[in-house]
Amino acid sequence: METDSKQRKVALVNMPWASIQRPSLACGILKQCARQAGFTADVHYLNFRFAERIGFERYESITGASALYPEWFFSARLFGPEGLNSVENSWEQLQATEPGRKAAEVITQTTGGSVESALEVAGAVDGFVAECLEQVDWASYRAVGFSVVFAQSMAALLLARE
Repeated sequence: METDSKQRKVALVNMPWASIQRPSLACGILKQCARQAGFTADVHYLNFRFAERIGFERYESITGASALYPEWFFSARLFGPEGLNSVENSWEQLQATEPGRKAAEVITQTTGGSVESALEVAGAVDGFVAECLEQVDWASYRAVGFSVVFAQSMAALLLARE
């Protein structure tokens, strides 16, 4: 039987690629709504953790560049060969088609202009997800809600799956 405190505790999660320059309006409003309904709500700004991992300036550059292309970093891990293996979207596979090459070019530009920089950001995803799983006691929550706007869908799906 669950403890009463767990039955009344929820987590609200703000994932990458939400800007670190603005707090999540949705998480703030939902936290107050939960409180009024008798729940305890913790807000986890995990976008800050990822920004720390890859560098704040680079993070904001990626966030501000597009609402679509930042999704690749998390989708490659979620759907690619190391994840569900349902989409051919590894860096190498992007190079196989013209649209993929164009996407890779934009991704490269947003991360600092080099393939190495893009791959470094992509490589940070696994460590970030592991850190999120280790440092937050997800089992203490009755429910976990993810903020999903702009380029946050793949990051939220990946952490939720894990």
